[in-house]
Amino acid sequence: MYRGATAQTVLGAVGRIATRCPSCSDAQTSSTVKVTEQPTTGLGDGACTISLADSAWQNGSTLIAARTGTAIVTVLASGGAHDGDTAALALTKQILGSLTGKA
Repeated sequence: MYRGATAQTVLGAVGRIATRCPSCSDAQTSSTVKVTEQPTTGLGDGACTISLADSAWQNGSTLIAARTGTAIVTVLASGGAHDGDTAALALTKQILGSLTGKA
């Protein structure tokens, strides 16, 4: 929980991660990880999805950050279908529903 409009500011900063860091190195595979971000509609009062992908990996990872009121929820999922985005989306919706009393 954040005070005032701070949650909006924090979510905006999370949404700019891929712009500031479009890739990073994976020391285990000596490869480059691609970082992408996109706004995500239909979750709380605002949300974004950050994906990490590397051709050297079997599966990627997905982080969803969503805001409801002054709270921000972050869920990280890896593996499975679509690099964990299905699991991350389902869990994010469940947590947001609990926070808003709509679970």
